[in-house]
Amino acid sequence: MTGHIKQLINKNPIIMKKKETNWFSHESTCHSSSQMLALIGKYGSAGYGNWWILVEILRQQDDYKYEISKKYSFGALTAATRLSEDEVKAFIHECIHEYDLLQSDGEYIWSDALLERMQHLEEKKAVLRERGRKGGIAKGVSYANKAEEDTCATENNTCAMPSVQKEIAHTVHNSTVQKNSDDDDERNKSISMSNNSSSTPFFNTLKEDTAPVNTLSTQLLQDELGFVAPLCTQFKFNSQRLGEWLNAFNQKLLLEGTTQKTAPDYRRHFLSWLKFQDVWNPPPRAAIKNTIAQPHRNSTMEELRAQRKAEEEEYEIRKAMQRQQNTHTGGC
Repeated sequence: MTGHIKQLINKNPIIMKKKETNWFSHESTCHSSSQMLALIGKYGSAGYGNWWILVEILRQQDDYKYEISKKYSFGALTAATRLSEDEVKAFIHECIHEYDLLQSDGEYIWSDALLERMQHLEEKKAVLRERGRKGGIAKGVSYANKAEEDTCATENNTCAMPSVQKEIAHTVHNSTVQKNSDDDDERNKSISMSNNSSSTPFFNTLKEDTAPVNTLSTQLLQDELGFVAPLCTQFKFNSQRLGEWLNAFNQKLLLEGTTQKTAPDYRRHFLSWLKFQDVWNPPPRAAIKNTIAQPHRNSTMEELRAQRKAEEEEYEIRKAMQRQQNTHTGGC
């Protein structure tokens, strides 16, 4: 059922839904029973309609029984059936004693057929409520277990059983004891070569250590599988163009006074910055100046002034490119 139809049902009081309190079922062959045929034979379709009015009124009572011993009891029935009080009393009397459609103890009237249907409905509701209760309990237990697992994880495995902790400690100890000096030398050699090896992922190094931006860009270009290939595929350029944009990014950082960053921060910052660049074209000339893996030497005053001038030109170019891009994208 679509949301539109549900809204129509909620707004229209004439449309009855099974979820509503006053709903009840009945057989589609009710009109063809012998008792009902006899009633219709005497009262016609109006009698059939008055019978269902009585049943609907019974359905609305708390115990599905209607009190007839009070003076005002028949007032509501006459208003509902548009019959006089005497006609209502006669009709009810015949439904009880002639057609066996109603039952009475002199104080209340009821319908055994309606009571049977409502008992079945109440039992069905009870089953559904119990299923919902059990489902809620199971869901609550699941949530509690998940929360407990998360708590254990964030507390650095403090919830682990002592036996498991001892087993882990024992395994680690044995593994450490079995290491010889040759293994240590090999491990140290691997660590010292990690910054220059193209087969070593860029972020296998210590993530919290800072390094010069030139060093970080060099390491990124050496990470062929984890960085170069994915970016060249995404932006459809080659590794040379990627190196030019890394140089341009380094120039931007140097202009801002940033000379060192952590490896993760450098990568995130570069990727975020690259999204706003015209990557299908080479960077502006002032930004292409190679900053990657250049040998250090003492600069003369003239060189420093020239470098400063180039940085200022590059800064102005970047501002112009940003304004142009904002114009094309509607300022977003």
